[in-house]
Amino acid sequence: MKSGKGKTNNHNKNILIKKIVKKIKNIGCANKRKFFYEGEYMKIVMFYEVAADGLSKITPCIDAGHRSRIREFHQRGDLIMIGPYSNPQDGALGIFKNKEAAEEFIRDDTYVVNGVVEKWRLVEWNEILT
Repeated sequence: MKSGKGKTNNHNKNILIKKIVKKIKNIGCANKRKFFYEGEYMKIVMFYEVAADGLSKITPCIDAGHRSRIREFHQRGDLIMIGPYSNPQDGALGIFKNKEAAEEFIRDDTYVVNGVVEKWRLVEWNEILT
């Protein structure tokens, strides 16, 4: 038995698909690749690798700075989502609206500055479903 919520979600998806199709029809063929791969659907995924002794470096002050930065970037609309893997020693990932925001976040993140994070990398990602 389907709930009413499923119908609403499908309706919203259909509206989104119609908007995308309309945008595609309004742009020239040469610009379609740019629309999808450099436009509003391009996101940046940040991968954090935790140092071997990284978790032991987390103090309440370092953690508070990190969480404050997360809130700031999320409230600005630059950070879409972020979080550690189920085993925090394995690292974390975040999704940003653009590369500049991701680089700014990393530059002064207390986890990076204080050696909790040993390595990081950014990867362009094309969002398909919103």
